[in-house]
This record gives sequence, C-alpha cells and structure tokens, in this order.
Amino acid sequence: MKSGSFFSNSKGFTVVELLVVLVISMFIIAAVFFTSKSQEHNLSTQDRIVELQDNLRAGVTILEKDLRMAGYDPMCLSPPCTGFVTATSGNFSITMKDPFSTNATDTVSYALYDYQSDGD
Repeated sequence: MKSGSFFSNSKGFTVVELLVVLVISMFIIAAVFFTSKSQEHNLSTQDRIVELQDNLRAGVTILEKDLRMAGYDPMCLSPPCTGFVTATSGNFSITMKDPFSTNATDTVSYALYDYQSDGD
C-alpha cells in the first residue's frame, strides 16, 4: 500500500485552474460580443447611407427629366411659353409643355427644405 493521502493520485482540475479558464472564457466571449455589436452598428449606418444615396439619385433623376422637358424657350417663339418662371437660391419653378396635350403647360416648383434650419 502506498503512503500519502487519498487525493494525491486523483486526476482532474483544481478549482483555481477552472476559475482561470472561466475568466479567460468570459473575456473572449465579451470581446466577440462587443465586436459583433460594433459590426451591427456599422452595417446599420451603411444601410442608412445607401438609402440616402438612392433617394438623392432618384430625386436628381426626376429633376433632370423635368429640366429637360422644360424646353427652355426665352423668346417664346412657339406658345405656350416654357422655361424658368422663378429662380432664387432656395427654390425655382419651371413651366414645361404637357407631353399629353398640344397647347397645355405644367408648372413644377422645387424648393430647398432645411429640416434642421441650420442653413446647410
């Protein structure tokens, strides 16, 4: 029979070893969690930027179409007259011939909307 305590030959981990592994695991899980939250925030921000750019592109396309259809005619040689009605730094209006009627015109106005009232 061997001398010594009963536990000297047992195999396994000590409480200290388990606590060290637990603390290290918590740090790894926390790092993964915060990285995931950061990536989710970045994705959300990028989605909002893409949506804003799409809306701006659609607005510019509509504006371009309306300006091309205005058929600027400063001398008004062929009534009804078309072109710019007003143009200021904050808005402008154009009159264009109605594509579905021969002698009718449509007036379209565009205005700058500064929802924060900061002048940008």
